[in-house]
Amino acid sequence: MGQADKQFCAFLRVVIRSLKKAIEEKDPAKQKELMKEILSDLQQSLED
Repeated sequence: MGQADKQFCAFLRVVIRSLKKAIEEKDPAKQKELMKEILSDLQQSLED
């Protein structure tokens, strides 16, 4: 597996961890904020 593949896998692990955290959040406002942060991070990754 190349370096780019390892970096992509690491990125996916971070996204998956963040999504799990958002799913487990009981407070709907906090959950929504976490999801907005994930979306923002994904958008920034596309723009970099």
